[in-house]
Amino acid sequence: AMTDAANHFDFVVVGAGSGGNACAKRAAEYGARVLLVEMDREGGGMGMGGTCVNRGCVPKKVMFNTAMHAEMIESARSYGFDVPTVTFDWPALKKKRDAYIDRLRGIYMTNTGKMATIVKGRATFLGDNKISVNNTEYSGKHLLIAVGGRPKGPAGLPGIEHTIDSDGFFDIETQPKKAALVGAGYIGIELAGVLQSLGTDTHLFIRGETVLRTFDPMVQDLVTGGAEKIGIDIHRKTKLLGIEIENGLKTVVCEIDGKPQRIEGFDVVIMAVGREPNTDNLNLDKITGLEQRPDKRIIVDKYQNTGAPNVYSIGDACSHGVDLTPVAIAAGRRLA
Repeated sequence: AMTDAANHFDFVVVGAGSGGNACAKRAAEYGARVLLVEMDREGGGMGMGGTCVNRGCVPKKVMFNTAMHAEMIESARSYGFDVPTVTFDWPALKKKRDAYIDRLRGIYMTNTGKMATIVKGRATFLGDNKISVNNTEYSGKHLLIAVGGRPKGPAGLPGIEHTIDSDGFFDIETQPKKAALVGAGYIGIELAGVLQSLGTDTHLFIRGETVLRTFDPMVQDLVTGGAEKIGIDIHRKTKLLGIEIENGLKTVVCEIDGKPQRIEGFDVVIMAVGREPNTDNLNLDKITGLEQRPDKRIIVDKYQNTGAPNVYSIGDACSHGVDLTPVAIAAGRRLA
């Protein structure tokens, strides 16, 4: 029937983040008829460009550049510049940053839209090569699952509802006077550095002795030392017990080196304790042969093949990736 042909594509890509977008565009350049499905902001997704554009690298770099300006203004005095006392307007910056991200999302939409059919909505799998989006069925000769990841919180932590994650960081409307960051990975240390440089009294709670424990020891020592040098208060050997509210501010309840501690007065507590794949609610069990690791990541080989023929996965949702934009983009382009 006509409708079947219209909804049958050479390549169906689920997720329009760094990986899905790059792969869809490259496949289209090679002449494939491509469908790109994106859950979008309204549907609880990230929107075109995925985590990187909306809640990751891009707004993070805006904040990093802001912090760099703050440090330059500070050091300019040592170089003979008569710098008056300057104030920083966080809400004004947030407004500009949000507008920039919206514009960027629009550019992704326009450029990819010229090459592929974009459908907004949540995809669920109906079978090996079929998906449903907004009650419409689509099928593809090849299927790519590039649904990305999301921040995960420590399950069952008392008071977890009083915390935010890296996504929530970009929703902060006014500059926190005092902030707690929990986690020793690069997201925690980046956000801590930005806040401290902009004048927030920043505390970093980590389980071990150094940050970036999966990195080279030299990097661990250098970055941990650098964080302390700019004034970040690092609490080592911390075991988090809960978050409480006192006088409208948050208290971090923890054990530090085995001793009970309460550190109070935080405007925000930001959890940066890892990420997990967005692989729930896709009905992946409908795909014969596709397997997931216990952490829900889709198992792929070195060519990004899943256990199901003509079904692939790249980026933060698959098993052997490094969760970084360039990795997803490179994998996507090679796969196409």
